[in-house]
Amino acid sequence: MSSLAELSLKIDTAAAELSWPAQARKDAIAPEQVLRIADTIKSASALMEGRFLEIGQKLTASVEILERLTALFAKLRIELDSPEMQSAIEGFARVASEVSALTGAQQGERLALAELSKIAAGLGQRIEEIHKEIRTIEVLTINARITASGIGPAGSDFLTYIGEIGQSLKLTETNLRQFRNDLMQVSEHLRAASSSEAEFDARHAKTVAVIPGQLAQSIELIAARRRSAATAAGNVMSSSQQVGNGIARVVMALQIGDATRQRMEHTQESAELIAQMLAGGEHDRQGLAGVGCALQAAQLDDAASEFRREIASVHAALAQLSADANEIVGLGKRIFGSGTHGGAFLKELESDVHQTHNLFQGFHTARVNADRTMGAVLEIVSRISEHIGTVREVEANIRIMGVNAMLRSSRLGNVGAALSVVAQEVTNSSARTAAEAKGATTDVQRIVSTAQSLASEEQSRRLSEIAAITDLMTQSTGRLRGVGDGLAGALEQLGRDGVTVARLIDRTVASLAVADEVDAELQRAAADFDELAACAPACDARQDDAAQRMFGQMAARYTMAREREVHAKFAPWSTIAEAPAAAQTVDDMLF
Repeated sequence: MSSLAELSLKIDTAAAELSWPAQARKDAIAPEQVLRIADTIKSASALMEGRFLEIGQKLTASVEILERLTALFAKLRIELDSPEMQSAIEGFARVASEVSALTGAQQGERLALAELSKIAAGLGQRIEEIHKEIRTIEVLTINARITASGIGPAGSDFLTYIGEIGQSLKLTETNLRQFRNDLMQVSEHLRAASSSEAEFDARHAKTVAVIPGQLAQSIELIAARRRSAATAAGNVMSSSQQVGNGIARVVMALQIGDATRQRMEHTQESAELIAQMLAGGEHDRQGLAGVGCALQAAQLDDAASEFRREIASVHAALAQLSADANEIVGLGKRIFGSGTHGGAFLKELESDVHQTHNLFQGFHTARVNADRTMGAVLEIVSRISEHIGTVREVEANIRIMGVNAMLRSSRLGNVGAALSVVAQEVTNSSARTAAEAKGATTDVQRIVSTAQSLASEEQSRRLSEIAAITDLMTQSTGRLRGVGDGLAGALEQLGRDGVTVARLIDRTVASLAVADEVDAELQRAAADFDELAACAPACDARQDDAAQRMFGQMAARYTMAREREVHAKFAPWSTIAEAPAAAQTVDDMLF
């Protein structure tokens, strides 16, 4: 690869040879020869222009793809770091804590149901005790009736009392029967509720025990995956930007193609100028034409040297860019795996979410059943309270009647002794009935209090809480699925577009094979100009006005500083006007 110093030495040698006094040359330069070289340069210039435009288009397409990838992963990274994503993870953490809270509440309901069943069983025993006392009073009244009938007119008052007690006993029997039936309904409701709780336990006991821990573990895995994904997205974004910037630098470097093309066009135009001068038929122009050809050889030789150096750097840059583009694709695969699918963030939660949904449905069903059961129990217990009230009223009447009977029997002396004993037993049995009725009242109050606590507003709010937590879980699941789908789509696009960029870069490298052809044509044209220059007679161009004009016309076409440097080195005595810098356009950059 020739340096400017080496080229300067060649120019110095050529200039020195061409400025020697006239020396006979064997052959003359024909215009056709110069034009033939100009045509060769023109063809090579056209070939390069088309190919470099194609290369620019490939690289521009690569930059656009990388910009899309950068924007895509920038957006994904924002989503991964967004408050919504954090909220989704926190939502599942709250779900886990609510499972524990609801489990505790459910355990409280089971204990309350067990307590209700125990109270109902005790209340049933009280009913049986009251019924037994009523049967005892019935037997006593029968004995009293027989005794009163045997003492004549004195016992007629007792028969009236006995009749009144009998009526009260019938009323009590009726209420006890209804009491027993209602209590049986309460027991059936409580058994059904307990059975439902047992079924809930059988179905969800394992889930209730393990789901909070599983959710917590899955949440931590998701948080770790989120952090990993955010880091990977940042790396992909950064790598895409780096490759895009590298391609932009290559595009800038490939401006050597446009610069070389312009220099080739200038050389072509200068060659046409030399041919026109020779076409005038003046023999003394041969030496000047030789000097002109030597200058064009120097320009082409320098252009070829610059072209080779820049193309070599472009090849090296493209090789690195191809490796970097493939590395971007590999980065996504290493971080997430080639099997990543939609909803990837839910992978760790899928089973837990399904179990938790079923668990909350179970909580909801149990809560609805409990409300329904407690509503029915409270309705029945209100009737039971009425039954107990009736029993207590009857018991009070019977007790009063027994006391009155005792007073009356004491007035009868020995005849009334038997009736006095019966009256005392009735009074005693009535007292035992009163004690059981009082206990039953307490039991009913406990049932009411417990049932009301299970059907209270606070408990009813749990239905709203369960619905709210279920909605939260649905929303959190949706957010995770959305980010997972976005990640899967981004990785799919990364794989597709990353491969496309790598292929475009590889095709760019293949297209750059034209650079070797252009370099060969430049060197061949330079050699041809050198050969023509060698055929021309010597000419002292420094003293030739025509040479000054020719060099001036050539220099006026220059747009590259490098062209002026070569010209000034070749002909330091020639005046070169500084051409105004042309405005650079996108088309210039893309050749």
